[in-house]
Amino acid sequence: MPEQIQLADAVILVGGFDGTFRAANWARISKKPLIPVASFGNAAAQIFEQELNDFDIHYAERIDKLDFQDLNSIKTDWNARSAQVVALAERLASSNAVCVAMSYSGRPDLEDAYESFQAVCEKDFKYKCERVDNTNTLGRILPKIQEKLEQAAFVIVDLTELKTNVLYELGLAQGLKKPVVTTAKVGTDLPFDVKDLPTIFWDGQKKLKEDLRAKIALIAQMQGR
Repeated sequence: MPEQIQLADAVILVGGFDGTFRAANWARISKKPLIPVASFGNAAAQIFEQELNDFDIHYAERIDKLDFQDLNSIKTDWNARSAQVVALAERLASSNAVCVAMSYSGRPDLEDAYESFQAVCEKDFKYKCERVDNTNTLGRILPKIQEKLEQAAFVIVDLTELKTNVLYELGLAQGLKKPVVTTAKVGTDLPFDVKDLPTIFWDGQKKLKEDLRAKIALIAQMQGR
């Protein structure tokens, strides 16, 4: 992995030839957002078309498609253009998605907790909060979960019911080095290998929301939101 790609939050491409295609491939492998300025032609223009075709997969949760398409427009005010491209890179590098991992048993108290997660994330911090289950994805569920975790700004994991999928998603989030907020209903007996996590123990939804706000505020500050 080239050091420049490894350390980057996003990769801006202008013009270019074979080396630009290689840089784009490294960026894709490392899951870094690509901003190809297509108006200069050459490799960046071809990469722009490829990224535009895959826009819904990689970027739809972060920016409007029209903003991405503007990379193909011709403008003469290059100072303003440069500022616009950098601003777009900042937005793409900062995800607004939150992935929730929790049991799908249908327990009313867990459904209330999920609604609390959504309320705090979306109303207080403007994050988009979503869990992935068999009702909102087609095909194999695990690749979809991994994709959601990779794109997430942070992950909320409720450990009230210690299901295999919940522990798998917790481990995957930690492996991806995502900030993780763990919660569990009061009385939950956590196993030794997750007992050391700073977990929010909840009983009522009011206290859960208060504790969530405090945790998420720290994450949002760290991410410059």
